[in-house]
Amino acid sequence: MAHRARRVDSARSDPSPNPRLAGVLEALAARPGLSIAAAGEAAGLSETHVRALARRHLGFPLSIWLLWRKLERAARDVAAGVSLAEAAVAGGFADQAHYARTMRRMFGVTPAMARVALI
Repeated sequence: MAHRARRVDSARSDPSPNPRLAGVLEALAARPGLSIAAAGEAAGLSETHVRALARRHLGFPLSIWLLWRKLERAARDVAAGVSLAEAAVAGGFADQAHYARTMRRMFGVTPAMARVALI
């Protein structure tokens, strides 16, 4: 039983990522519209392999990492004074409502509420 627990823990977070995975993550961060499949293909990895490597390295699904990147981009724009609608689209969300729903689900506040707190 203890052996199994150690195995699960070690599979959750690998501090030294595959160099190809690092390239995929850099590409995805630099190009918000880039698909996981396209980024993986450029690195010689299938989408399934990218997702598995990312989960092992990050300790959570790649989709969550991508969502955090979107929120980060949009929040940076909001803090710089960009309108919420423009920040949402620039961050990679379909529209301002999608951005607001996602932010409320993740943080319990909307972008407008966060903007007021920044002022």
